[in-house]
Amino acid sequence: EMRLMEKSLDALIQNMGGLERVRSTPLPIIFVSHLRSFIMFYLLSLPYLYGHTWGYGTIPSVVLTAYALLGIDGSASECESPFK
Repeated sequence: EMRLMEKSLDALIQNMGGLERVRSTPLPIIFVSHLRSFIMFYLLSLPYLYGHTWGYGTIPSVVLTAYALLGIDGSASECESPFK
């Protein structure tokens, strides 16, 4: 019984060490900047791509799309280091 508890405790300590390594590893800055550049390029190109088709409906569509995508980016940045 004591050996089983010792094995369980050892596995718990190993898992906690793995979680600490994941928590302390930041995303590479080039990945983050590339993702944000792509999002901004996409959002800035939306009015030119759909403006002639949607007319004035393009404005709220782009605003809602920008709100959603930038919100996802912001929440992902916040989830990168949740324990601060």
